[in-house]
Amino acid sequence: MEESLEMSWHRDCLLSASYRMAGHLVMMECCGTGGWMLVWKNPNPEVGGVAYPSMVSSCSTTAELHAVIAMGGIAAELLQQGRQIDAAQLAKEAQERHGFFEEPRIIEAAPHAAAFALYTVRAQWEAIEAYAKRVIDQWADPLALEQFRIDRIYPDGKRANGGDAPIHFLPACAPGQLTPAALVQSADPAYHIPSEYRA
Repeated sequence: MEESLEMSWHRDCLLSASYRMAGHLVMMECCGTGGWMLVWKNPNPEVGGVAYPSMVSSCSTTAELHAVIAMGGIAAELLQQGRQIDAAQLAKEAQERHGFFEEPRIIEAAPHAAAFALYTVRAQWEAIEAYAKRVIDQWADPLALEQFRIDRIYPDGKRANGGDAPIHFLPACAPGQLTPAALVQSADPAYHIPSEYRA
């Protein structure tokens, strides 16, 4: 049966988001930080369909390291799409996507950060593929998806300590959100999520 354009679009969006988050996560691990990866499906009226917003949560870090982690995700997404990029192109793409790249210290660090991110993503491609595949497999398993929901981690949009959930998660924490998140957890035990919340 021939795949519809809509099905193809959804598959490509999920693929891009999964590789982007896998790239972020592997960069965090290679830089010695920890985190976990979310990819969730959200209605997006602006494009008349659904998008796959995604987010990595990690420990507090410097702006420069945050830039490296962001570039790792972008590099993984672009390489998965078959685009051949160099460090300068990666830095330009990151600047267009992320407002914080306008900060002077980030602009100064960007060429070196992009070169390091691109090298690391290529060297760790097998790990990135494994993480991305795990998320994609989770989306194909309704039971796995039901086992992990962001609103269980952040009931009423709050952390366990009473603090607000990250603003990036708020759409997925909204009451009535029907599509749960898929999770890939890094090896850092400091960011362990209880097993009952993990797909």
